[in-house]
Amino acid sequence: MPFSKIIDYCQSIKVPITIEFYYKGTLLENPIDFFVQHPQLFENEFPSSEAIIAKIVENHIYKDTHKLAISEYGFHRIPV
Repeated sequence: MPFSKIIDYCQSIKVPITIEFYYKGTLLENPIDFFVQHPQLFENEFPSSEAIIAKIVENHIYKDTHKLAISEYGFHRIPV
């Protein structure tokens, strides 16, 4: 599944959890552009699209208290 589908999914949720993408410890300010320019990183280094969507659904209940950080190292729930 392309990265754009994940963004569309996140925006379709009524009150989505805040999601931040990091690569090599750096926050990706514009993850859409980053992954369009480097699709192989998203496909090969980050968790699968299915795993990302499952983690978003699993952490949706924390939308008011946490954000979800996604990186090549996996998932981290961070208090806001």
